[in-house]
Amino acid sequence: MNSFDSSSLRRHLAGSYGKGLWRLKDDESKLFTIAEGLSSDQIRSLSQDEDGTLWIGTFGGGLNRWRGGQFVHYTRRKGCLSDNISHVEDDGHGSLWLSTTRGICRIEKRQLEEFTAGNAPQLIAGELRRRGRLTQRPVRA
Repeated sequence: MNSFDSSSLRRHLAGSYGKGLWRLKDDESKLFTIAEGLSSDQIRSLSQDEDGTLWIGTFGGGLNRWRGGQFVHYTRRKGCLSDNISHVEDDGHGSLWLSTTRGICRIEKRQLEEFTAGNAPQLIAGELRRRGRLTQRPVRA
C-alpha cells in the first residue's frame, strides 16, 4: 500500500529528523524517504489541509506536497524563501505560512497549484518583514 489514507491522516504519520516520513496504520508501517520521492529525509513539520493534501516542511529540501500518491517539491530555487522549513501552518483562507531559517513567509496554495501545473514561471512568497509588514516579491535563489 503506497498511498496515505487522507481521513485522520495526522494520527497515522510521524516525521523523523533523518529517517524520512513514517505512515503507521493498524499493524502496518511504511517509510517514505528520498527514494520514494521526498526532497529530504529530515522532516520538521506536517500539516494536512481540508482537501487531504499533506504539506511537509523539511530541512534542506524545502516544502513538499503529498497528494494522489505523489510528492511535489517547492524549493528556494523555485521561489520559496528557504529550503529549511521548521513549521507549516494552513491559515484556512487559502495560504500556507512557513517558518523558515530565513524568516516567516506566506504563500498562496493557488499559486503552488499554478506553479505545479506549469502556469507560473516561479513562486512569489510573501515575506514577513520587521514591523509586521508582509511583502510580496520573488525570492532570488
